[in-house]
Amino acid sequence: MFFRADESIDWPALEGYLGRIAPNAGVACLYAMAFNTRYLQLSVDEIHAVNRLTCEAARDKGVPAIVGHPIGQQEADLLRFCERAASEYQPDAISVLFPERYFGQDAPVLSYLEAPVRAGLSCFIHQMKLVSGFDGSLVDWPEALLDQALGLPGVVGMKEDSKDDAIACDLLARFGETHSIVIAGGGKRRAAELAKAGHLRSWLNGSLMLDSKPAGAIYQAIMDGDAPTVQRYLETIERPYFDEVVGPLGWHVAHKLALEVAGYGTRHERKPMTTATSAQFDAHAGVIERVLGALRDFPVRE
Repeated sequence: MFFRADESIDWPALEGYLGRIAPNAGVACLYAMAFNTRYLQLSVDEIHAVNRLTCEAARDKGVPAIVGHPIGQQEADLLRFCERAASEYQPDAISVLFPERYFGQDAPVLSYLEAPVRAGLSCFIHQMKLVSGFDGSLVDWPEALLDQALGLPGVVGMKEDSKDDAIACDLLARFGETHSIVIAGGGKRRAAELAKAGHLRSWLNGSLMLDSKPAGAIYQAIMDGDAPTVQRYLETIERPYFDEVVGPLGWHVAHKLALEVAGYGTRHERKPMTTATSAQFDAHAGVIERVLGALRDFPVRE
């Protein structure tokens, strides 16, 4: 998501970004998700407009589009949002993020996940950790809840966001053949490890959001167990980017800065979201330029 200095949406930048990032081999889906797409900073109408652009870009490439909803919506509002989405731009799925605290009762979670299905759309679960209703701690989804959620009619997959390899491997083993289990976190190193266990078909792009041209090549390398190619990617792209830029700044601030260095748009945000400072830009731009060069030099699979 791109904003100008006056906090208005930079629509040409967003359209240009989608046009450059979507057409490349290895990009299997466009996914406008809650936080990367800055839904907290957008009105409901703006979210629909962003989702519509995402769906149009996905259809131009011939891949599915998964889009999100306003964060924190009541279930009735989510249903209305999904009904409008179904009427106006027909996404392939709505990525549903449960907004409330979890008190150990599964029914409220399951009912919330069913909202897109009641509107005639598929549901894709955004499986961030739940917030305990007892002490406010972050807790993993219980196995019984995961089983029920993925067993709901109309649920087509999950952004597996636990960052726990044991949970990820279990979900891939039990649901990898029937659902789209998309792994989040850990980069290509983790994807390569999980691929060895079988059933892994897709993961979220991190560094490849800067330049998706190598996506097909690194995807094939991971699926084929091509360790030298994976190692080259880790050493020249992923480790410098995450160790030297994302580590000090945090993912969302760092990546927005990197998108500016790459020429897609500016790093401006709507308050109160943090924007990288000029000093941070100067300190990290060189590393980002080096990563962008390595992405350009990486083999491309047609």
